[in-house]
Amino acid sequence: MRNYLNSSRLVIFAVFLMGLAIAVPQTVHAQATSEQVLINMNPMSLDDAIKLGLERNFGIQLAKNEAEIARLNRNFGAAGMTPDLDVTAGISGGREDLVETIDGAEGPSVRTTNQVSNIDAALNWTIFDGFRMFTTYERLGELERLGEVRARVEIESS
Repeated sequence: MRNYLNSSRLVIFAVFLMGLAIAVPQTVHAQATSEQVLINMNPMSLDDAIKLGLERNFGIQLAKNEAEIARLNRNFGAAGMTPDLDVTAGISGGREDLVETIDGAEGPSVRTTNQVSNIDAALNWTIFDGFRMFTTYERLGELERLGEVRARVEIESS
């Protein structure tokens, strides 16, 4: 029992040393790489630094993406001006084994199967809903303009 414990401790220690041997050179290499970057880095002009800062600013990227989403959401379909087409399909079935028993003796078995398939399609188009679709389209346009303004404000405040 004692030999087993000693051998399991030895295996755990060997695995620890192997992990340490793998991790240390990668850390040293990463430090050397970052030092090389600092040494080999070219000086940057003020305009380049501002441009790079604006390109990598997550607030600006998020504002631009939200403005783009608002622009894409402004369409006739989102406002309810286009028809809706709903299509559903289904297949169901079953299998049954029948054994005929006559006077206590089993006869031949019969296997029956059935299968039902269906496809439904429905086209709905609202012709007039009290100008709701037109006001929705205008609201989507205002949201698009608001997204553009928010993006501009984010860029100017950065």
